[in-house]
Amino acid sequence: MVNRWQIYNYLKGGSNEISVKDIERAPVEELREGLIEFILYKRLIMREEKERAMR
Repeated sequence: MVNRWQIYNYLKGGSNEISVKDIERAPVEELREGLIEFILYKRLIMREEKERAMR
């Protein structure tokens, strides 16, 4: 079974441990939580890049 951290890592591009089929079979709650973690990560990265560009 796929968990939220595996989904998060897959979305980040850092993990090929899981396949698209694994994601298709994942529970909705795990998909949701993994996606939320990924979105928060992307927001943080974007904010840091914006701050660096302003310096």
